[in-house]
Amino acid sequence: RTDDGIEIIDVSNPSNPIFLGRCADGSCGDKLQDPWGVETYTKDGSTYAVVTSNDEHSVEIIDITTPSSPTSVGSLQDTTNLEGASFLKITTIGSSTYAVVTASVGDRVTIVDITDPTAPTRTGTLTDNGDRVLNAPKSVDVYTVDGSTYAVVGGQVDDGIEIIDISDPTSPTSVSNFKDNDS
Repeated sequence: RTDDGIEIIDVSNPSNPIFLGRCADGSCGDKLQDPWGVETYTKDGSTYAVVTSNDEHSVEIIDITTPSSPTSVGSLQDTTNLEGASFLKITTIGSSTYAVVTASVGDRVTIVDITDPTAPTRTGTLTDNGDRVLNAPKSVDVYTVDGSTYAVVGGQVDDGIEIIDISDPTSPTSVSNFKDNDS
């Protein structure tokens, strides 16, 4: 996190990891200060890393198809909806690819359309309203049940999880939550 970037390491031989390339704030991308989360996806034969920046309230998309020469291709900064961008999970809904991003300072979950890696776009946000378990959300995972896509998000301050229906990425909806009751 303090190096403000990512490194690509070949771990095909776990006893001998090999450095392949890096992308640092200012030299490869411009939204990589204090990166927290990274996920990868492949589109049209290219592989991309989506990196969250906690300090810059953003996501940076980096083409890592050639690991020795990663190149930033797009970014989205949103000081409200990505405030304190921390962890993310990538999912496909229909024919589009999305990053589900937790915003730990903004107390919200934001869905970013990354179908076109050069033009990431915010599509929907769900904010903590006091009844939700989204106070300082950290971890996130995505799953599908009976054709609906859900995000399960861990709320650090609330000590619980929030389940969010993201089947319509433009209108994420809280389904349920669970808080630790110290039992």
